[in-house]
Amino acid sequence: MVDLTPRSAKLRARARRLVAEIGGVDERTAARLLRAAGGRAKVAIAMARLGVGAAAARRRLGGVGGSLARLLDGRRAR
Repeated sequence: MVDLTPRSAKLRARARRLVAEIGGVDERTAARLLRAAGGRAKVAIAMARLGVGAAAARRRLGGVGGSLARLLDGRRAR
């Protein structure tokens, strides 16, 4: 579900809630992160959890084959 670019208002709201919940931020911050991530929930979640910008989040996701779970698991292991 996090690997999408929401097009409808309903999907944008769902993406915002996912970013807030998984990213550990409030919905206002989630909306800001989603805008900075070009609407990509996975990138916005990585930004929230890692404290990095969109470009760095995309690079880090690329380094783990696009797997948010692998990226976050690696983060916890450090």
